[in-house]
Amino acid sequence: MAYVGSRTYIKPGMVWPIIVLNILWTIDSFVLIARTEATTLGMAFVAFQAVVVFAFAVAQIMGIKRQKAEGRFQAA
Repeated sequence: MAYVGSRTYIKPGMVWPIIVLNILWTIDSFVLIARTEATTLGMAFVAFQAVVVFAFAVAQIMGIKRQKAEGRFQAA
């Protein structure tokens, strides 16, 4: 992830696995909340973290679309 994050222009094939992992993290976080008996603070922390990670995934998707619209992708 550090390599991808340090690039000015990124190939979509390098970003999609990261996006998928972020979305899976979000889903797993909410499954964890639903299936365990944690404290209210613990559940709130996990939910907050899941929302932030989901926001990262959305931002990554928007970045891919923006670079694609600007024609800044290299052939994958």
